[in-house]
Amino acid sequence: SGFCALRNCYLPVPEPTSIVNGYIGYAFDPEKKITGQKSTSMKSTTPSSEDAEESTLIFPAKEIKANMGEMVQLHCGSKVETRRCVWEDSLGNDLQVEDVINGEYNGTYGEPSNAENNQCGITIQNVTRAHQGVWTCKILVSRDPLSDSLTLIVH
Repeated sequence: SGFCALRNCYLPVPEPTSIVNGYIGYAFDPEKKITGQKSTSMKSTTPSSEDAEESTLIFPAKEIKANMGEMVQLHCGSKVETRRCVWEDSLGNDLQVEDVINGEYNGTYGEPSNAENNQCGITIQNVTRAHQGVWTCKILVSRDPLSDSLTLIVH
C-alpha cells in the first residue's frame, strides 16, 4: 500500500471526489490495485518546512472582549488557497463563510472589513450574550484541514 524510507512514509493519495461539511470524500474502487512501488501519485506524509509555513492558519486573537450591541470581527485566514471556510459558534452550529458573504444570515453576520490574510473572517453585526463562548475557525486547504479557536466574552 505504501512504503517508508528515512522516517518519511509515502502513501497513495487519490484525488478527493467530494467535500461535505468539511470532510473530504473519496470513491473506493475495489478493482484498482495499489502497489508498494514509488510513483508520482504518492505524497510524503511529512510536510516540508516550506509547506508547513504556507499552510499555517493566520489567527491573530485567542480572546475577544465586546460590549452588547457592538460589531465584532472574527479574523481567520491562510496564505494558501482555501477551498472551504466554516466557523463553529459557541453552540456548535456551523456557519459557512460563503453563506455569510452571500448575505444568507439576514444581517446577523457579514463580511470582514479587511479580507487580506482573512479570507475566512466574519463579522458579527450586533453581538449578544448568545454569541459568547468558544468560536472555532475551520479552513479546508488543498492538503489538510486547519482550525483554531477563540473565546468571545460579551459584557
